[in-house]
Amino acid sequence: MTQTLRLSALLVAGALCGVGCDAAAALPTAPTPTTPSVVQTEGRWTPVLGGHDGTSGQVYKSQHGEWVRTGNLVFASATITLAQKGTIVGTLEIQGLPFRSAPMHDSACVFGDFDSAGSPQVWVSGIIFSGVAYVELRHRDSPMHNMSSMDTHDVADTTALEMACTYITAGP
Repeated sequence: MTQTLRLSALLVAGALCGVGCDAAAALPTAPTPTTPSVVQTEGRWTPVLGGHDGTSGQVYKSQHGEWVRTGNLVFASATITLAQKGTIVGTLEIQGLPFRSAPMHDSACVFGDFDSAGSPQVWVSGIIFSGVAYVELRHRDSPMHNMSSMDTHDVADTTALEMACTYITAGP
């Protein structure tokens, strides 16, 4: 089919071109397809377990984060073990994400582990709202309750957690 179209175009171009004209050169050329280069970078970050309205005095037994960014897509993971929870005021957050999330793009995070919580947990998850560099922690403390924001009462001095998030960031 492509050869038939090219031959038809060549005949039309020849008729329009006239005597002594190179009809093949008169044909428009298709743009060469290009693959945009996607840059991948990676690194480490320091996750902080804190509160939206204030964070101080935390002592960590371990505190580790890694990230991979491909274009504007970021995968971030974190492992935190507290030795002392310090003062946490407001909604519980994992702060210090390596990149701010893009506007109009909320993302969810999963927790593979949330041990030694200050109150019983049935389910823990996180959300990265648009335009921020933190994860808001949410939980269900009973199968009968809806998801709600976590706070200082949901954390103990020995809380340990593992989380992973994939989100979109804006710009470089």
